[in-house]
Amino acid sequence: MVFSLKKLKKSDPDIAHEALTLTEQLKDFSFIVSLVVWYDILYQINVVSKSLQSENADIIEGKEFLDKCCKFLEDYRKNGFMSALITAKELAGELGVEPIFKATRIRRTRRQPAELAPDEPAESAIKKFEIEFFNVLLDKAIIKLKERFSQFNEFSETWSFFVRFKEIT
Repeated sequence: MVFSLKKLKKSDPDIAHEALTLTEQLKDFSFIVSLVVWYDILYQINVVSKSLQSENADIIEGKEFLDKCCKFLEDYRKNGFMSALITAKELAGELGVEPIFKATRIRRTRRQPAELAPDEPAESAIKKFEIEFFNVLLDKAIIKLKERFSQFNEFSETWSFFVRFKEIT
C-alpha cells in the first residue's frame, strides 16, 4: 500500500499531498503497534465467530469459546502490551520504520479554585499510548463481548441440558 501511495506522489498536487500524508501516517510506530493490537484481538474474536457459525456447533462449546476469548482479552490487557510492542518492533524493522513513539508536548490546563490536584500526565509516550489506546480498547472490547453474549450465556445455562441429554442417549 505504501508503494502505491508513492506512485501517486507523481500525479496531481492535491493527490500527491494526500498520498504523502498517508504514507507518513502509515510509517508511524504507534500506527504499527495499533495494527498489531487490533490483529491480536480480532484474531481471537474470529476464532469464536467461526466456531459459533459452524454447522455442528453446540451451546456448550460456544460458551467455552466465549469464556476463553474473554479470558484471553483479560490476560492480554494485563500482559499483552509488551508482546505487542515486540511484534511491532519486528514489523517496524522490516518496514524501515524507527520503533519509537513520537513525544508530544504536555498540555497544561488551568485548575479551578475548587480543584485539589491536577491529573498526572503519563511519564512517557509509551505509557501514554498504553493508557490512552491499549487499555481503553481492551476495556471496551471486554465489556462489549460480555454485554453482547450475556443473553447467550443465560440461554446456555438454561438449555444446555438438552445437549447433555443428547450425549447420554
